[in-house]
Order: sequence, then structure tokens, then C-alpha cells
Amino acid sequence: MIYICTSMYKEAVSFIKQLNLKKDLTHTKFDVFTSEEAMLVVTGIGKVRAAMAVAYLLGKNEPGKFDLLANIGICGAGNPGIAVGKVFYCNKIIDNDTKMTFYPDMLFKHPFDEASIETFSKLVSRPDEESLEGYLVDMEASGVFQAASVFLRPHQLVFIKVVSDHLDVGKTDGAGRKRDGCKCSKADSDIDNIDIDIGKIMGGNAMQITCWLKETADKMAEIKSKQPYGGQAVLSPEEQEIAASMAENLKLSRSMEIQFMEMLKYCKLRCGSIGHLIDMYADIKCSSKREGKVYFAELKKKLGLV
Repeated sequence: MIYICTSMYKEAVSFIKQLNLKKDLTHTKFDVFTSEEAMLVVTGIGKVRAAMAVAYLLGKNEPGKFDLLANIGICGAGNPGIAVGKVFYCNKIIDNDTKMTFYPDMLFKHPFDEASIETFSKLVSRPDEESLEGYLVDMEASGVFQAASVFLRPHQLVFIKVVSDHLDVGKTDGAGRKRDGCKCSKADSDIDNIDIDIGKIMGGNAMQITCWLKETADKMAEIKSKQPYGGQAVLSPEEQEIAASMAENLKLSRSMEIQFMEMLKYCKLRCGSIGHLIDMYADIKCSSKREGKVYFAELKKKLGLV
């Protein structure tokens, strides 16, 4: 199952059409659209609403360990050189209020550029790019990540954002309407008063994003079909011990170590063995985390994950 959350209906409509979703009237707390392969919830604007809606949806449906959740929506970009309509896969999420950071594990190859995103709890119209910690800006990602993490693991979480503007301050369009930037574009009271065509921006990218989500869901289903019977662990105790030693020798961070273990499981389920990886990496001992990152990136490439 693919679970999708967007903050606004204008962000959702193209995906509702692409996935042939129908409104599920049994849900009264949030607008939910469903099919046999996907469910989409319109959360409302802001990380609190987003967290509530995601918890509601996943709590009602008890997702499995081979399901995906995708947070899709518009975002702002501090760099004016980034084209409106450009799609990004978020590899790091920063909560502006708490300064906490979150890292979705990216185990599957994707066609998008990667960037960090910073989640704010209030509207942002900030011209100074250097004052932003994230490359992109939104109002939901950190809330979605924290709520979804109760039900799903980091490699099951996907954050895809489409640039809608550059946090412009005080600009007006041809009709004299004030543009207060991406996050002002998502304010309920201002949504119809700004020069951003959200439906057009999202619609122009919906097919590519939807196709990738379906392909990734198919890969997850393939892995599920190869799961050992009887609840047996994917990696044997000996393999787990060797993998832990490899991660230590590569000087991986805790987040990277978790992703490393998932990568090895993915490899065994796809190939039937991780012996060739053990032969290549078991004796490597890095002198720094920087060196370890090089080997880590090399391994992802060998597995076809980048």
C-alpha cells in the first residue's frame, strides 16, 4: 500500500487523478481518498495538523513493514536560481522550532535531485538565504516524519517537494496582488490571493512522481514475496555480527549504520546472499568518518540504490 499525505487539496488533485482515487466517506475527521493500491489524506497546513492526520490514517489502517508513506507538496527555496516546478527528494529534515534533524533512509534509486528541507511552524517570507538551515522550506515535513515513525521505519518514508517560489518579499503580480512567498501561499486566508498556480506546478510533475512511487512499491512487494517463512530473520546471527563489525570498521554514524543494515537485508532478499559484499568490505578499516562515507556511497552504487 502507498500512503500519501498532502497539506492541501490543490496539491493532492493531480495524484487523485493519476491513482484513480475515490473519496472515502467513512472518514469524517480528514478528507481521505482511496483505491486498492493507495490512500491519500489531505492533512491541512502546518506540522501539527500534518502529524495528527498521518497518525489518524496510519492508526486506522495498521500499515505493514513493506508499505510506503509519501509526503508530497510545494515548498519554498531560498536560492532564486532554483526553477519553479523543480522536484526534490528530501534527504534531511530540520525542525526549525526544536532544531532536531531527521533522516529518511533512501534504499531505492530515484530520478530526483536531493536536498535538505527545514520545517517552520509559521509563515516564512525571508529574503536572506543564508539564514535558512535547509535548502528548502515547508511547514509539514518534520511533523509527518515524527508521526509516521511511530508506525513505519525510516526507509519506508518518502518526502518529495516541488518548488513553488523563492520566499519573495513584497512582490506583486500583474494584478497588484501581494506575494509573500511559498509559506504565505499556504496560509488558508491567503491561498486565493497570490500568484502561484499550485495545481499547475504539481500537475506538471505528478506523472513522474506517481510512476516512481508505483515502481518502488513494486520493489517492496518483490522483497516481501522473498521473505523467509516462519518469521526467520533475514540476516543470520553470524551475518548480523559480521555486518556490525563492518559498520564499526567503516566508522558509520548511527543513522548510517541502520541504513547499512537495511541495505544488506535488501541485498540478501534480492540476491539470496551477502557473501560477495562481505568479501569486499569485511577487511576494510577506515581512519575517518569521511573515508567511511566514501565506501558507504560506493556500496549504495554497487547495489543500484543511487
